[in-house]
Amino acid sequence: MASQELPPGAARSAIVAVCRRGYSAATLARPVRRRESPNWQHTAARADASPTASGAIRHMQGRPSEPPDPKRLVDESPTTSISAHCGRPAVSVILPTFNRREYLAASVESVLGQTYRDFELIVIDDGSTDGTGEMVESRWPSIRYFPQANAGVAAARNRGLDEARGRLIAFADADDLWHHGKLARQVGLLADNAKIDVVCTAKRVIDHGGHVSGRQWKRLHAGRVTEALFGHVFVTMPSVVVRRELVDRVGRFDVGLRIHSDYEFWLRASLWTEFAAIDEPLVDVRRSSDSLTSTGGAEAAVLKLRMLKRFYNQRAARQAIRPAIARRRLGEVAFEAARLLSAAGEPGRATEMLDESLAHHPTLRARWARFWSGLGPARCPAHLPRV
Repeated sequence: MASQELPPGAARSAIVAVCRRGYSAATLARPVRRRESPNWQHTAARADASPTASGAIRHMQGRPSEPPDPKRLVDESPTTSISAHCGRPAVSVILPTFNRREYLAASVESVLGQTYRDFELIVIDDGSTDGTGEMVESRWPSIRYFPQANAGVAAARNRGLDEARGRLIAFADADDLWHHGKLARQVGLLADNAKIDVVCTAKRVIDHGGHVSGRQWKRLHAGRVTEALFGHVFVTMPSVVVRRELVDRVGRFDVGLRIHSDYEFWLRASLWTEFAAIDEPLVDVRRSSDSLTSTGGAEAAVLKLRMLKRFYNQRAARQAIRPAIARRRLGEVAFEAARLLSAAGEPGRATEMLDESLAHHPTLRARWARFWSGLGPARCPAHLPRV
């Protein structure tokens, strides 16, 4: 199922719709698709989850069934307009936060300053201890604020989904910023394209002080994007607007994933529907100060590998992703995990990741030889050639 790759700068292409005005709730009354009920369930946690990932990757309770073959999708008559749901907003914006008071005010104001107005903002406070609750309740009494014990970002987003009342769901992050016309553009695109259930945008990268330091360099993709998304992460969480109907079919964020729960969620969603993309930065994402060479960075790479392997073990994923593409991606992620583990002073685990990398993608052998020889002969595994 090949995706349609967007050419650079194609912000007004046939796939990327440009919306310059807000849309009323009534304009969202469009035909939606009904998928046939899947006939088999996901299995429990995969056996390939390593001991190092124990507790970090678990089977998500309540995960829905396998999505059907896209050829079996059928149309149904238009559903009831959002406007018929008395008192409910068209869009629910979910913003989880944990001890980000320093940045939260700017993030909230960027959402409240949208040109599109028919939305509610839901802030889920995941156990903050920095006065976040007092600030939110005193400055923005209209915000729907829900504190909870610290349970992680996946659980916080799930709580937001439980509280959401809109037919569309948007996600924001506590340290990132929306551009003023973001929501109007995406709501308009969804209103005009019944086949599309997810809209993402490009991003800009900002530093600690809010200064622009770069732009998303990865190409965006549209259409059936499972293979492209498996190959690289181009969906930025605060850039997405999605139909609630799709969320209910896909399921919730996997609370067993300490990290990468957003990536895993969009991979699952990509099996059900087509994506659209606006190749224009409509969000500013703050660069993390965490070092990529830290043990945390290495663990993140290891957990990404486990998550991708588990996803690819699903029947629908194997049908959507060519084996050569999957092997290359798994090999490269294992390569990155080994590199970071070596930099973090864990040569034993690095060698294990090396072996896994070569098992997935043997053509990486020369790259590995160059990497290990740079560390010196004493640290280069015996089964690799010296260069």
